[in-house]
Amino acid sequence: MACNPCETSFRSATSVVVSIVKSGTAATLWVNNQGRNIVHLRRILVCSSSGSTFYLRPAPSGITWSGPEYLEPGMTAQYYSWTPSAGSEVQAQAEYTEIDGRSRSCSEQF
Repeated sequence: MACNPCETSFRSATSVVVSIVKSGTAATLWVNNQGRNIVHLRRILVCSSSGSTFYLRPAPSGITWSGPEYLEPGMTAQYYSWTPSAGSEVQAQAEYTEIDGRSRSCSEQF
């Protein structure tokens, strides 16, 4: 979910959208690829108003995420669930590269 009206309009122009969904006291982090290209996620930064910051990476790194390292266009995946400190605000950012190089063969009639 976007944080303010400015981010809501910016969100429609970005390929990757990170969302934090609240359910009771738990938070779940989702990543959606709304672009045209495959994205390679490198790191997700999660910060909290309580002062804690942690970095999610693919296995076998320290704090690993549960979602795929590559997201196909139109794909949404759950990456992490945790219980933030009571009363804190949390926000996340994803670092990624888009794979936009394409190679194709000539057609052959069979």
